[in-house]
Amino acid sequence: MASSAYNKAIELNPDDAYAYDERSYLNYTKGDFDDAMADYNKAIALDPDDAYAIKGRDYLMTKKIIFARRAPIPTKLALMVGKSFPIDKR
Repeated sequence: MASSAYNKAIELNPDDAYAYDERSYLNYTKGDFDDAMADYNKAIALDPDDAYAIKGRDYLMTKKIIFARRAPIPTKLALMVGKSFPIDKR
């Protein structure tokens, strides 16, 4: 519902950086990262000094890089697999 309001605002005034910035945040919260990135870039193109859009875009880029490179977090059991343990010879 809120995104339709921003869509309408952009339709009425396609040079409104604030509307793109807010719509990008809504897209981000819905998991539409590509749409969010496109809106952040459009907001920055319209207003290069928009700190919120720059921060949002940078956060999204960082998050995408981290998750793209992230390896599974090893559990204690996974770390023990393949190791030899001393045998108790009592």
